[in-house]
Order: sequence, then structure tokens, then C-alpha cells
Amino acid sequence: FSKFFCMGYVMTHDRRGGPGGDDGVQPLLSAAWPLVLFLLTAVAPSTNWDVAGMLTYPYFFFVVDRCLYVAGALVVVFVLDRVSRSLHCMPMPAVFGRASLFLYVAHPWLITAFLAVGLRSVMQIWLLTVATVLAVIYPVEFARRSW
Repeated sequence: FSKFFCMGYVMTHDRRGGPGGDDGVQPLLSAAWPLVLFLLTAVAPSTNWDVAGMLTYPYFFFVVDRCLYVAGALVVVFVLDRVSRSLHCMPMPAVFGRASLFLYVAHPWLITAFLAVGLRSVMQIWLLTVATVLAVIYPVEFARRSW
């Protein structure tokens, strides 16, 4: 699972030209997109729900199923990368970028604290965690802009 993040970094590294700029990666299968549809169909996951290990990386009993799962994930990542190269993207506001980083780091402690207080509703805990992080980050980001 973590190797997808490394691969994502490598895939975006050649995008130094920015939107409309020179792209360092030339299309491979974009001209023959019907083949990509066939490839997506061949490596698509089963429609049968199977709780096989974790949701992010299920452990399937048969090796073929595991290989198809990884191949399907790779094909989807490459398709999304190629499609995203033709779109103009707006930058994410800095407050959301910093809040997502802080949320990634602090969410285990916040969830544990809310559970210790007695909250049991997943939606309440999620909303309170996000609201707490935004309440901490927004004033800091506002103070940084005023400097």
C-alpha cells in the first residue's frame, strides 16, 4: 500500500511544466484507449464482497486473486494519472492542506479522547475531530497571512 505513495511521487515528478506546460511523460496507451477498457475489464476486482484481511490490502486466498487485485489497482492509478494530465487544477487552499496534515497526525489522539469522554457515534466523533483540527489550524493560518 505504501509503495503506491512512492509511485505517485515518481509519477508527479515529471509534471514540472505545470498546466499547459511541457509534460515529461508521453502517452503510452492513450491513443489505443479501447485496449485500456479491455485491460480494466480483465483485472477488475470481483463483484462478490469478501472481507479478506484489511480493506486497504485484502489478503485473498488464491494467488491469482491477489495478482488481479494489484494489477487492477495499478491500471486504475495509471488511468487516473493520464486523465488528470489533461485537466487544469486549482491549488488547494493552504488552510485545508495544513489541516489535512495535522488531521493525519492528530486524529488517533483526538479519536481516543472523544472515546474516553463517552462518545460512541462514528459520525459525531468524525465531525468533532475535523472541527477541532479546523479550529486549531484556521487561526494559525489567519495569523500567518496577516504577517
